[in-house]
Amino acid sequence: MERSRRCLSREELITLGGVSRWIEAQSCALGVIHGDWSPWNRQIGQRHAWVWDWERCQLDGPIGFDVIHNAVQVSLLAEPGNWHAALRNGAASLDHHASALSLSERDQHVATAWYTAELLVRYSETTLKDQTEIAAIRRQLHRELATHLPDTTLVRRAHSS
Repeated sequence: MERSRRCLSREELITLGGVSRWIEAQSCALGVIHGDWSPWNRQIGQRHAWVWDWERCQLDGPIGFDVIHNAVQVSLLAEPGNWHAALRNGAASLDHHASALSLSERDQHVATAWYTAELLVRYSETTLKDQTEIAAIRRQLHRELATHLPDTTLVRRAHSS
């Protein structure tokens, strides 16, 4: 996190701090997550499934994180750069699978906020793309992240400054 901290703007740090405090105050379903579940990181055969790229695996991630990530990645393939729509599709996909995963509405909300925060941190660390494009993605993720915290004055104040 120290490396991430140096890459984040003051506004992003304030928002992430608010999100972290809000998530910690919630109780939600946690479990093992892949962390980068997407069509290009798996292959399903007749008798076997192969899954790779486990470097983002977490033992105590929010259940549903992988559902959101998969839907977001597929959505971005269809509409590159439309993070608002992609994150809405991720949340809708999680809502669709919530019953099968035994997730409450709060679990879904926490998983979606956690996912968005995680993406903001990931994009603050990346050097793989054009930095102008990364800055635009980070602005979109920061805006989206602030919407996950109803009635959180600290985050709303940071977002509006």
